Amino acid sequence: MINYKVVLSALTIIFFAVIALFIIRYFNIYIPLYVINTTKTSEFSVVGEGKVDAKPDIAYIRAGISVKGVSTVLDAKAAIDDTHNKIVDGLKSLGINQSNIQTTAYTISPNSVYGNGISTTQGYNGDASISVKVTNVNLVPKVIDNITSAGANEIQGVQFSINNPQKYLEEARNQAIENAKEQAQRLASELGIKLGKITNMVESVPTVPVQTLPSGIYNTSIGDLSGPTSPQIEPGIQIITSTVTIYFEKD
Repeated sequence: MINYKVVLSALTIIFFAVIALFIIRYFNIYIPLYVINTTKTSEFSVVGEGKVDAKPDIAYIRAGISVKGVSTVLDAKAAIDDTHNKIVDGLKSLGINQSNIQTTAYTISPNSVYGNGISTTQGYNGDASISVKVTNVNLVPKVIDNITSAGANEIQGVQFSINNPQKYLEEARNQAIENAKEQAQRLASELGIKLGKITNMVESVPTVPVQTLPSGIYNTSIGDLSGPTSPQIEPGIQIITSTVTIYFEKD
């Protein structure tokens, strides 16, 4: 005997399924598929770190020339040019290669004064900046003396860096690898894990620090730096680091 209720229920389910499939296809609906990865890892990873002290061997000095309220544009230009050329000649006399001397800014603008809602021009202001790469850090005090004696009224900053950091990075990396191996052996012994061969190593991107003295630490507009003593500029020590993650097979 046919159970019409069962047949009717089955036909109803099929009908709604067909309607649902039609809607999905017509409206281009996608149903997301979730896949659960049940594979267990057989790797053991350890992070190691290495540090190397490096003494900076190059310096970058930024100097500025500033004139205010000069009567004409030509006078402002002449004042800047005179000081600028004296600085460049002085740097060359110290053995600084011309390719390591760069003029990074040169501007002349009206000195605008506002009063009673009216702007008037009272002379002209001029500014120029020079960047110097010093490949012998022992010369830095003499370079500053030379620049200020030539007429620069701003020392805008001093940076120390390392010309060839790669050798220090490699040394730090080797230390990090040895550190990771030592930790792996110790942890494996404590956890009762038998380690196999190394399957992978990932190193975080190391950065070489740049030591910077604050901008304007020397400023001849507030005093004369051309006295009998030179400023004591110390390059200090920079720390080069490397961090590696080493992956081992677990036997």
